[in-house]
Amino acid sequence: EPESEEEPSEISEPEEPEIRGGIVPEKDNAGFYSFKDSLFVGDYFLSQVHSLGYFDNSKFAYTTDLDMNTMLTKKVIKTEEGYVTLTDYVETFTDKEVEAVYIVISAESVSWMDVPTFVKKYTTFVEEIVSVYPKAHIYVQPIFPINEEKAAKRGYSVTNEKIRQINEYIFSFAEENSIWILDMYEEFADKNGMLPAEYTTNGI
Repeated sequence: EPESEEEPSEISEPEEPEIRGGIVPEKDNAGFYSFKDSLFVGDYFLSQVHSLGYFDNSKFAYTTDLDMNTMLTKKVIKTEEGYVTLTDYVETFTDKEVEAVYIVISAESVSWMDVPTFVKKYTTFVEEIVSVYPKAHIYVQPIFPINEEKAAKRGYSVTNEKIRQINEYIFSFAEENSIWILDMYEEFADKNGMLPAEYTTNGI
């Protein structure tokens, strides 16, 4: 048979796998428009962030009436269909463009729990978010340090040592599950690893 005159098709090189997870590298601030396809999920801490107005182009799912113990179970967010849990509310954004999800939990959500209990509930919560947005980039940040003296006066029993232990688990979990880490703890700590008193009114 005569040889074909068709050119052999080019063999395409395999695409490089997308790198996800680990410490987010530092880069220049891209401005608030870079967060327009972002969803922020968390506890009361986000009410402070939301009120700043810097993230007006972003989506928010949070409530001031939850801690890590009730994040998955307590129905406190009002919708047209009735009250739902935070994770159920997160699902209402799936019809919108969400490229990144930022999970923000404060020291107050540590509450009365011991470290293993908190970590178990935290990882379950993050896994729920990942299951809703499997294609989005997921970001977690450490729980920030507190000012123990002010916190104790307000009745909070959590300590910076406990927070550091929890953050070690959070970082390890994130690295194992291709989740980005916003490594900002040291930005809010003084030389003793404590949140400076002038930065806080209630210690946390």
